[in-house]
Amino acid sequence: AWNLGYSSFFALDGATTNKITVYSQYEGMPKSRVIADLSDKEGAESLIKEYRRPYVIPFSRDAHRLTFEIKDRSVSVLLFHDHNSDGAEERLRVFGRAARAYHRTTTFVEMDMENSYVKMFTNFFAVKASDSPIVYLIDTGTKQKDNIAKTKDVTESGVAQLIEDFRAGMADTVAPQKEPLDELPGDWETRRVVYLTSENFVNYVSVADRSVLVMIHRESCPHCKSLKPIWEELAEKYKDHPTLKIAEMKSGNVAQIKGLEVNRVPTILFYPPNSEIPEAIEFEGSRTLAGLEEFIVKQQTVKDEL
Repeated sequence: AWNLGYSSFFALDGATTNKITVYSQYEGMPKSRVIADLSDKEGAESLIKEYRRPYVIPFSRDAHRLTFEIKDRSVSVLLFHDHNSDGAEERLRVFGRAARAYHRTTTFVEMDMENSYVKMFTNFFAVKASDSPIVYLIDTGTKQKDNIAKTKDVTESGVAQLIEDFRAGMADTVAPQKEPLDELPGDWETRRVVYLTSENFVNYVSVADRSVLVMIHRESCPHCKSLKPIWEELAEKYKDHPTLKIAEMKSGNVAQIKGLEVNRVPTILFYPPNSEIPEAIEFEGSRTLAGLEEFIVKQQTVKDEL
């Protein structure tokens, strides 16, 4: 059911007559829990509230995984506006109707421009307060550069037209801001997180006697900023490891490296010893310290020595 786009559903347990199992695609991960007592109405309602995924997700730091990291759902439609402004309630109602029509393939998000975390994203999309209300569409799964589109028509038909035009390749796309190339610092290899650029990337990740885990990021990307302290902690833990190095590179360098494809940031790539550039293993798990360590251990070149 979740592969068809449904966020949750109930099923009577075939083995008994007094249990209901709740299945959910919450935060992109299939989950299930059993309600043993059918008369426990409060428990069932509480479980639904905990697992349900609304048609329109109010964006926040806690909701970003639910917004941009749902497996097999790369298209997000974002309504940038002031949640407390005149007409906001009706605007959300209209946006919700569009969401009901397209929710099986598309994530719909309210971006309250007064929210401090959302403001980090207004910089990424170059949205100003005077632009509000405005709708942006972003596809994080495409290899095309024109993966962002926008419309000032925030009506139900306007949002639907944006989605249909984007699918047909006719939308008003937005050129992403280019990140400048940076110079290679003199202490690039002695830093806790090894600093890579297009100048040293190929030679560094293709060495025969070590593996490299590299984060490719962008300065204006809020997800990258959230990951940065975790990346530093990971580097500190593995700083003395003989066969693994933790590195980073800004996304502006990617176009200069033959064979390297990055469709979204942050992207985390693992290079086993003596790798070619296209042979990287992309990390797709939970961007937590535990999730990253689990990924490292699974790559058989690294032993759990620490």
